[in-house]
Amino acid sequence: MAPPSIEISDEAYRRLLGARKGEDEKLSDVILRKIPDPTRIAEIIAGTHPESEVARALQRIYRDREE
Repeated sequence: MAPPSIEISDEAYRRLLGARKGEDEKLSDVILRKIPDPTRIAEIIAGTHPESEVARALQRIYRDREE
């Protein structure tokens, strides 16, 4: 199966190219590196601020999704 095609502006393309760590880094890898996985963000917040209201809310959301 072929990957989906996307359309981006010339400016967005230039920024992606500029964000590469090296010329051999794929643009998909740049996107994945620059845009964190939402579940990872929740883990970071819970780990650094476990008593915060945001961490508790995220824990409830993920717990409800598992049920």
